[in-house]
Amino acid sequence: MGTYRLLLAAMVMSSHIGFLPVAGFNQGPVAVISFYLISGYVMTMLMQKHFSTVGRVPFFYIDRAARLLPQLYFYMLMALLLVSIAAVPVEYLSKCNAKTVALNFLVVPLDFFNHWKPLRDVGNCQLDPPAWSIGLEITFYLFAPAIVLLPKLTRVAAVISIAIFLYAWLGFVHVFVFGYSLLPGTLFMFLVGASFAKPDLIHRKLPLIVWLGAAIISAAVWNFPALAAEPLNYEIPIGLIIGIPALAVLSRLATPDSASRWSALYRLDGLLGNYSYGVFLNHYLLIWLALLAGINLGDHLVAFALASLALSAFSFHVIEAPALKLRRAFRYKTETTTYSTFTKKRADWPNLRGGEPVGQRHVTAGHQDIPQT
Repeated sequence: MGTYRLLLAAMVMSSHIGFLPVAGFNQGPVAVISFYLISGYVMTMLMQKHFSTVGRVPFFYIDRAARLLPQLYFYMLMALLLVSIAAVPVEYLSKCNAKTVALNFLVVPLDFFNHWKPLRDVGNCQLDPPAWSIGLEITFYLFAPAIVLLPKLTRVAAVISIAIFLYAWLGFVHVFVFGYSLLPGTLFMFLVGASFAKPDLIHRKLPLIVWLGAAIISAAVWNFPALAAEPLNYEIPIGLIIGIPALAVLSRLATPDSASRWSALYRLDGLLGNYSYGVFLNHYLLIWLALLAGINLGDHLVAFALASLALSAFSFHVIEAPALKLRRAFRYKTETTTYSTFTKKRADWPNLRGGEPVGQRHVTAGHQDIPQT
């Protein structure tokens, strides 16, 4: 799944530098839809394995913050440094002040500045423009525990989300707002991904139903020009048509048995997946640097992609990797300290057959079945 995530990040990057292979079609939003699906799948796996009780929900949020924020904050600080030493001639950085910078570091406001007037100034100070989707991701995290703890609520929310999306797609409200960038109209996409980790969450056929619905919507867009004229009305269903089968295949491959059988390939895949987040975050910084240097990116696409990958490798190993070690240590510590008194005592008993503490074996076994995210 890591290679696929890197491909998706490259699609977003190529969209933002203006490389659109098919006229009138933007591959960036198509990739973002797959990110929604993957997030729903991975978060559900994570919740079921490590955060399946009410008492562990706060640790889930700490874990997610430790995953998302280190690299994001690093690239935001780099952009802030760039703004402080050079006048970058882009609207994204035209009105940075203490308030807008602070709102950037809160992340969630980046998903709302287009839709809520008090946050409108953030639009002129986006230290990392793709980070609006990280804001959406965080709002999904607020809902994510319900997938495991409140399945009935999750089913109701999925139906409401589909209704909101269709209402937006038909043009009654803006599809960018209610079908792409805010949680009410996108929650069902996350939940389709969650269904691959928990098939009985809503309905075992939910991915197939949504896929067929997306195919019908795409056919309608082709045949009704008024629908095609609406921004993203074509890209969103295409994202579902591509993303759902891709996740169906990749989720079946993400098993401990496959990982042990193809260990070298899985290690490479995991490494590429680790680099994907940096590529997603760093390409605007590189675009701005190229703009200041007078470099035409259209003539240097391969060099630009390699530079983004190299910078991502640096930020992962220097910024993310230490945080990853702390996350895993914290996750293990909180798991062992939140057991019942009996379980904690039992964890200290020696395993008579292998010598490993029983509780420790239970906690650490099977870590390869959750893709790193």
